[in-house]
Amino acid sequence: MNRKTLNKVLFSSGMLLGSVALAQSPLTLKASDGLTLHATHYPSKTAKAVLLMFHQAGSNKAEYAPIAPEFVKLGFAGLALDQRSGGSLFDADNQTVLQAGKSSTFMETLPDLEAALTWAKATYPEKPIWLLGSSYTSALVFLVAARHPEVQAILSFSPDEYLEGNNTVKDAAKKLGSTAVFITSAKSEAAAAKAIFNAVKSPQKTLFTPQKFGKHGASILRPEMGIFGGQETWEAVKAFVKGHLK
Repeated sequence: MNRKTLNKVLFSSGMLLGSVALAQSPLTLKASDGLTLHATHYPSKTAKAVLLMFHQAGSNKAEYAPIAPEFVKLGFAGLALDQRSGGSLFDADNQTVLQAGKSSTFMETLPDLEAALTWAKATYPEKPIWLLGSSYTSALVFLVAARHPEVQAILSFSPDEYLEGNNTVKDAAKKLGSTAVFITSAKSEAAAAKAIFNAVKSPQKTLFTPQKFGKHGASILRPEMGIFGGQETWEAVKAFVKGHLK
């Protein structure tokens, strides 16, 4: 088997010659209320930070299957979580929801995000922590970051006031005095995204709207979303990472 063929085989299993990427692995976490949470770990030998990835409504950790390896290349180790609010988008089941027997409300998933944060601090104790939220979790990451100043940065895809109360997310955004914040959305969602962006107290903030129509949530970063502005969104994300990942 030549090197090119071997690389193709290794890539399909999450490994690549000459890369810092390692084989991804499934794992489970325990939320504070005892619920078992299913996740995929994307380790890296040379990670500068750990990125916790949370999916959109009706979705699961497979949302990040083609996205997480790209973040590994940018210098992250990663965790993609199946929250207790989700479903079977992207041709995969949400294992946490299946095991629980139901999908919960958005606010009820906060312990899941907290559990991922606890995992990151235990697994990568010396590494900065970044959060990536998609749709409803793009709102929840503001609440988590407001409670945990150790969160260095958040990437928020299509945020809005999806939670309880009309200003819950904006109130949390006002508490972010030093957290680096990247916000993006489809053009049709730009007004809601800008309102939350304007509420962010931290001067380290970036608002990006693709020239093309865009797509709801972090799925804009999936390869098949190029026609909606995926490539330009990736370039904006990479520029933000370059500026804030030390």
